Amino acid sequence: MQTINLPMLYWWLTSRAKYLGVWGLLGLILTIASLLFYQIKVRPLAPLIQQAQASQQLAKPQTGAQMSQQVAPTENTAQQLASFYTRFPNALQLPEALALMHSLAKQKRLALNSGDYKLTQLKQNKIANAHALTKYEIVLPVTGQYPQIRSYLADVLYQLPALALTDLQLQRESTLEANLEAKLVFVLFVKGESWQGESW
Repeated sequence: MQTINLPMLYWWLTSRAKYLGVWGLLGLILTIASLLFYQIKVRPLAPLIQQAQASQQLAKPQTGAQMSQQVAPTENTAQQLASFYTRFPNALQLPEALALMHSLAKQKRLALNSGDYKLTQLKQNKIANAHALTKYEIVLPVTGQYPQIRSYLADVLYQLPALALTDLQLQRESTLEANLEAKLVFVLFVKGESWQGESW
């Protein structure tokens, strides 16, 4: 086994250091440090860099030929719009909706006074002109405690998805009074074409 001659190695390193000088020695140290940094820190990141580059390639805008190779969507905009409008009730279902609203009010023990009803045709844009909606405004004055009114609103809006609460006014005669007088303003969206031939 060959041994290292330490005095000879020390002499050689000292002579090389003198030959390189201060700046040369500093450059050599920086070069060695850079190689060590690359081996320890940068090289293990190579697989992650490759994955990031592959992800960027997938995220690039596709050409017309590439897009034509993809499967066409199952529904176009017109079909999605038609499917959306099927969720609204028609004119024949309006009495059922009103009966449900009154029934829920009775379940919550709310005193339901006579309401006001107003029918308004909504303006349609060019895309939705084939699916006109009618806005049926319902104004219900009710009397009851705040928790009852709040529970009623939650139930009626849940059971009638086409119904929207547009205004709510609460009034109490005195701070000692438990009951509130509330004015509930709803809008029920109904299929506009279903009103043709119907008299209300």
